[in-house]
Amino acid sequence: MPTIGIALMHSTRLAFAIGWSGALLLAGCRPHMIPERQNPAPEERAPGAAAAHPDHLVFPPLRMELPRPKRVELPNGLVLHLLENHDLPLCDVRVLIRTGFASESPEQQGLHELLAGAIRLGGTSRRTGAQLDAALDAVGATLDLSMEQEQCVATLRVRKKDLGLGLELLADLLQHAALPPESIEVKRGLMQDAIARLPDSPRTIAPRAFRHLVYGNHPYANDGLGTAETVGAFTRDDLAAAYVSEFGPNRTAIGIAGDFSADGVAKDLERLFGSWPRIATLPEETPAVAREPAGDVALVRRPLDQSTIWVGHTGISWSNPDYYDVQVMNWILGGGSFASRLTSRVRSTGGLAYGVRSSFAPAREAGLFTVVTQTKAGSTHQALSLVLNTLQGMAASPVSSQEVEQAKAAILENFIFRFDLPIEVVTEYMDAEFRGYPRDWLQNYRANIATVTPSRVAAAAKKYLHPDQSQVLVIGDPERFDFSLDDIGRVHELPADPLARPAPKAAPAPDAGPGVQEPASPAPGK
Repeated sequence: MPTIGIALMHSTRLAFAIGWSGALLLAGCRPHMIPERQNPAPEERAPGAAAAHPDHLVFPPLRMELPRPKRVELPNGLVLHLLENHDLPLCDVRVLIRTGFASESPEQQGLHELLAGAIRLGGTSRRTGAQLDAALDAVGATLDLSMEQEQCVATLRVRKKDLGLGLELLADLLQHAALPPESIEVKRGLMQDAIARLPDSPRTIAPRAFRHLVYGNHPYANDGLGTAETVGAFTRDDLAAAYVSEFGPNRTAIGIAGDFSADGVAKDLERLFGSWPRIATLPEETPAVAREPAGDVALVRRPLDQSTIWVGHTGISWSNPDYYDVQVMNWILGGGSFASRLTSRVRSTGGLAYGVRSSFAPAREAGLFTVVTQTKAGSTHQALSLVLNTLQGMAASPVSSQEVEQAKAAILENFIFRFDLPIEVVTEYMDAEFRGYPRDWLQNYRANIATVTPSRVAAAAKKYLHPDQSQVLVIGDPERFDFSLDDIGRVHELPADPLARPAPKAAPAPDAGPGVQEPASPAPGK
């Protein structure tokens, strides 16, 4: 019986996934059929003529049209993106709020992550967290809240018949969060446990340490988790102040995709959110990234058989005019298939790693460029040298027309897979508006990729790849390395958590006498 139940569960999930994909295709995101008579049918070939070899078949480029969500702006500044899709009786909701941990000072690190958890766990002034969960469970809905670098994201999934209830619960949570002390302490405990476990694995050590190395004291160095000291010091007043000043309709967008009436839901959202008062807008500017990587090697010593290697530096902004050139260049370098230069040389030819990948992650200011791989300890120097040499070759040498055309074709053909679900179409529109892109940015993406040329890719590589100034992070056991890393750059050791501060030795507290208490410590950032 349990086996049958598991099989039925997997069948249901598969049908659900297929249904959503079909719904997207029927909504308009679909390739056109191959035009008739593109290749002659067998009966139309000359007698005795051989069938065309598969390599010689000619197909037109795939064409696709993305559906456009209906955009509505309420009087209080709340923006709605509504996309109807009636193939399944389901609705997905995504909320984007302009806030995030990139706005935190060093003393405030961890504040927004703590706030997001306390909001979701604590319920509202009208219903406790347990009551909120019970209401969601009763209709099989899910509601989550997470904090990111420059935005807070809430997601809701609910059946069509329960959309009204789901939106009511969402509106209540965003506008009337209670922030009870017990929910704050639960989330604080989870964060402090995560901080304590950071040194356990290269997977948790590397991202935090690398951002610290590249960005220094810039807000982008903040990974949102904070330190044991900062997270332990926040008070409810700190969280409440951030909630009141940063959660408001004129900093919020709501996107919905699924089986609903756009006009009807717009009216429901105006009823639920129309009285949400506007807040003073916060500065959107992010400080310029002035730190330049020193080109040295940071080592986190760990007794492991395998080394984790990160190489990179600051990247590009959302508004960078060379965005499309960089996308194609990065695909050729290591962001694409097994044909990428890094994969071909480090994995296929060198046999030094199972995988290696490069990435340009744009941000409001300079984002992050990284190359990440893992190799056995005995080939650490060899793998790292090969990565750096590949970067040097990409930055110094022209790229071939074949490489560029293959990269462009792969990017264009993979574009459709960014939209497996209708809510992902809405998400792209919301993110584009958040980043200040024009309304037709998504429609023009493929055309802009198609215009990229080899000379533009070469110029982008020369301009945005800096192998000689790259920051290198290696996590592993230097006693097992094939060679010392000193010839690559000045090696200095980092603790597993570079943000951790050693606990001070407690001095004996003087006897303050009966009835006298020590004054409370000031809240961070006050």
